[in-house]
Amino acid sequence: MSKQTFLLLGPENGEKKDFVKNQEKALISKFGETEKFRFYPYDTEISEIVSIMRNGSLFSSHKIVTINNCEDIKKKSAVDQLVEYLKSPSEDVTLFLLSDANKIDAKIEKVIKKENKKIFWELFENRKRDWVISFFRKRNLSIDPEAVELLLEMIDNNTDSMRNDCEKLAFYFKEGDRISEDDIENFLYHSREENVFTLFEKVCRRDLEASLDVLNSIVLARETQPVQLLSGLLWQFRNLLSLSTMLSRRVPQPEALLKSNIRGKKSQKTYLEGTRNFRIHELEKIITLTMDYDNRLRSVRTEMQDSVVEMYLYNCIRKMA
Repeated sequence: MSKQTFLLLGPENGEKKDFVKNQEKALISKFGETEKFRFYPYDTEISEIVSIMRNGSLFSSHKIVTINNCEDIKKKSAVDQLVEYLKSPSEDVTLFLLSDANKIDAKIEKVIKKENKKIFWELFENRKRDWVISFFRKRNLSIDPEAVELLLEMIDNNTDSMRNDCEKLAFYFKEGDRISEDDIENFLYHSREENVFTLFEKVCRRDLEASLDVLNSIVLARETQPVQLLSGLLWQFRNLLSLSTMLSRRVPQPEALLKSNIRGKKSQKTYLEGTRNFRIHELEKIITLTMDYDNRLRSVRTEMQDSVVEMYLYNCIRKMA
């Protein structure tokens, strides 16, 4: 077993990334010039990664190797090759094994020192809210509670993604400003060419082809993870169900929109189109379907997730008809 192999698990990628950065800084301070390698199991064979770690370097005295998505190392041959390396690792290599899951193959975990295993758990909801409020307060900005809730619904809930999106948002405000829910909606809608809002707009039209085109653009941009995409759609479908239910009870349209947290003319137009194209019982089924697909997404391999979302959209738009 090597002191220079770390197994870093769990969904909190921000704190995980900070841990790796701190380790890298210490290694550079100790060894000077280092080579960095980053791999994914579905992209590079484990045998090739092991070969790189075994072979000496002509250009530096130390290598830093990161293997992401280690939960995908499942083939017996790949597991055995990695375990064999970990039993007798190269002294000039520091290896980081990363996974968003809470565990990987037991054979791999067994040969890693206990003190080098760490699970980075997702922040509790109150800590996420506090993190966002603190981020803006440090920049002399304030943010409404409703705006915090919407922001957390729409972005990946780890500090890495939260920091990235909050920095983009803060750029549009000056010191002393207060950020509202409308500001968040406008930012999220316009900050990316295609996003969960533009996707929902196509879904509300029951336009499968256009929805898949938007999904493809989102996938190519790689700015939103599939699980977070479904979370954003679920939030909007719940608002749509609320609006449809109130309108069916003859609640005046302006009041129904307000009570359903639907603000902004563009958003209101999208939701009202959704009420015309989806019946209440369909929306109820879609909300259940979305939660089922969320569980399905979390259990499949990373490279399969995009296909799962395509199937979900087909079921929402065509199968419910």
